Amino acid sequence: MYVTLNLLSINTFLNYTPIFTLSSFLFGLIITISSKVYYSNKDYYTSTVKFTMNLLLSVNFALILIKFLLQILLLNAHENIINNSSIGEYITFNWNFLGTSLLLLCYFTSMICLFYLGDRNLFENNITVYYFFFFLTATTTLVTTTNLLVMFLSFECIFLPSLYFVYKLGYVKKVDKTVYFLLLWTLFGSLLILFTLSYIFAITGTLNYINLITIKFSKLELTFIYIFLFIGYGIKIPLFPFHYWLTKVHVEAPAGFSIFLSGFLVKTAAYCFYYVHLLFSSDIVKLILIMWIIIGIVDSSVKMWNQLDIKKLIAFATIQEMNMIMICLILFNQININITAIFFLLHGLLSTYMFLLVDQIQKRTQTRNILELSGVGLLYPFLRNFIWFLLILFLGFPGTTKFIVEWHVGFLLVTLYHWLGFFAFFIALVMGGIGFTKCWFLILYGNINTENTEKYKKVDLFKKDQLIFYTLIFFISLLTFLLILIKWIQK
Repeated sequence: MYVTLNLLSINTFLNYTPIFTLSSFLFGLIITISSKVYYSNKDYYTSTVKFTMNLLLSVNFALILIKFLLQILLLNAHENIINNSSIGEYITFNWNFLGTSLLLLCYFTSMICLFYLGDRNLFENNITVYYFFFFLTATTTLVTTTNLLVMFLSFECIFLPSLYFVYKLGYVKKVDKTVYFLLLWTLFGSLLILFTLSYIFAITGTLNYINLITIKFSKLELTFIYIFLFIGYGIKIPLFPFHYWLTKVHVEAPAGFSIFLSGFLVKTAAYCFYYVHLLFSSDIVKLILIMWIIIGIVDSSVKMWNQLDIKKLIAFATIQEMNMIMICLILFNQININITAIFFLLHGLLSTYMFLLVDQIQKRTQTRNILELSGVGLLYPFLRNFIWFLLILFLGFPGTTKFIVEWHVGFLLVTLYHWLGFFAFFIALVMGGIGFTKCWFLILYGNINTENTEKYKKVDLFKKDQLIFYTLIFFISLLTFLLILIKWIQK
């Protein structure tokens, strides 16, 4: 009991980490501007600024990681979902396990994105490190605020550094087209969300969801509010039929931005929608939404069968998994929502793994066409091994993290919706899995086109690249242990 009380005290203290993050952000702004304006020619000052920024980032990461571990240990100690701490009357920090998982994902995917975007080590640039701090601050605000408008604005602020990275640092020629698709679709969704939040504020006088829980809405109001917010966030997640912009962006964007987009950004939209669902959902709307998501699962699974662009194949695979995550967010109760948090991390790490793999293949062959890549696995032994690791992790072989998560999702779908749930689960696992595997098997063991092999680079994966893949495999495997630990603590 004494140990539990101490852990609860530390956990409560760590609820104020957003204050440290915001202070670090402002301090970083001051020293970055001063390094450019007053000390632009002094290397020692620039090095000091870089060291200070990296130190602050490291401390932030350590605090978030400790918070994550404490939340796992305290799952049975009345704080398993929401941790509230206040400063005065108006400032409240709400920090749950799902949000902490999102912050860890923010660190991991963003750092890999910065290392790989445009083949440059962007952490050597102080401005870039500051952009990352801005991105981290916006994410921290998003996962700790209790205000729906602040949550929405924080989500939009995350786009600012992302657009900067893809537009200024992307190495593809059609980067303008990428930004165009990204802005056109997401701004339309933002207008719907902003319009709906304005209406809620006009009739209630508040957008704090702790207060909105106690307010009674009519069934008609709940239905229209939920539909508009579902479409607005559904575009950003994205769900069927709003997901076509995502595949186009992935095709045109550099690998680093694809990692950022599917590995992290779409899950921030899912996180925002989770609170919308808690506030405004009803049984009828929930059933309609589940059926809609099942259609999305079928659509993305079938589309994996006939893809020629390997990056587009990965895009549809991530869309299928995002639909599965949405089912978890909608159906899981407060205890099982912790499994969704692990699913968040799994999807982010697996998306990172897949897009890095595609990037390594494209660097060596100068193509993403699956027919032209036939038999490439026979030429690069290390690359072939990591493709096999991908298939094992993505298909959810027994003992993997995805196997445990999919077992919970499938059991819940079949229990609640019987044959409809079984149909969705069967399509996702069997149809989608076979379509995904078919394309990769062609790359692994297809007939080699000798005309194409002459232009291929003969170098297999470098040790640095192998280390990154092994690290990803280790963390994905570690999630299995965390899932088992969560289930053991909750018993």
